[in-house]
Amino acid sequence: MALWTQHAVRGGAGSEVRWYELDPGRRTVLRHGGVSDPDLYAFNGAGAPDRAVRVGARRFGRSMVVGFDTSSETTDSAVQMVSEVGDGPQSDFVMLRRSRGPAADFSCMDTCRWGDYAGASPDPSFGPDAARGRVWLTNMWNRPNRPGVDWRTVVWQSRP
Repeated sequence: MALWTQHAVRGGAGSEVRWYELDPGRRTVLRHGGVSDPDLYAFNGAGAPDRAVRVGARRFGRSMVVGFDTSSETTDSAVQMVSEVGDGPQSDFVMLRRSRGPAADFSCMDTCRWGDYAGASPDPSFGPDAARGRVWLTNMWNRPNRPGVDWRTVVWQSRP
């Protein structure tokens, strides 16, 4: 059994996402990694293995996907992902959705909407000939909407 978690910490252009696969019974780190870029903030991450479990059958679990947001002072926010297959290297960033304008919403004086949090979960199903499992992910992006910002959620599946 393994537990997956991640958090944003100082790194890259200002923040990076670190992910961990933990063994809660033994209280040990099984694997860990980071998502970082020298020119971009990476944040709002979520990751999961490609583990597939059905009654009487378990497969995969050594590959993973992490979805996250990026932005900078000169780059609008974007939803991106990385993957890792087995013990191979982590992939380069893969762009999924780029916001078409800045997130300059001044409507948060009393309360502010930031609720489309990132998520990731292994798909429990698998085909008989599949080499790897799938991961379902979600994250947020925005469309400029005058006045304010029009936040959107993107949901996708990935096979590492």
